[in-house]
Amino acid sequence: MPGYRQHLLAGGITFIGLWHYMPQWMLAINPSPKLFYVALVATLVGSLFPDVDTKSMIQMKLYQIIFLFFIICMLIPTHQKLIFFAPLTLFPLVVHHRSITHHPVFLLFFTLVCCWSISHFHQITFSQSLFVGTFFIAGTLSHLFLDFGFQKTIGFLYKK
Repeated sequence: MPGYRQHLLAGGITFIGLWHYMPQWMLAINPSPKLFYVALVATLVGSLFPDVDTKSMIQMKLYQIIFLFFIICMLIPTHQKLIFFAPLTLFPLVVHHRSITHHPVFLLFFTLVCCWSISHFHQITFSQSLFVGTFFIAGTLSHLFLDFGFQKTIGFLYKK
């Protein structure tokens, strides 16, 4: 079973490959240097995200980030973000390891919901958030490939 360093390395390699061989539709976003770094972080976070359901360094860092996010949300007059993200803090506590967080369909749905909510709450377009979400999904798929291999990760699409 790969550790977090191997998952980060795979996420970094995935980012380089996706950025270098970026599809033409993604170039329409006109990525800036800032977006480059945001996409890199999204890929690296995505490469660790499926293991958020384990008692590990990854989960501890996630809760530290969420705690800071909640403090920021309390200081901002609108509490919409806090209401939306509060259930996400309980999510890692109620799922078992390698269950829903290791399923590509859930990860895709989760990413699309996050892209929509980010574009809804912030001053960015849905296409920009989807651009970053594509890198997040690529990172999660690199994690699943390391854990299960190609056949088990994508094989569910070909079952009859």
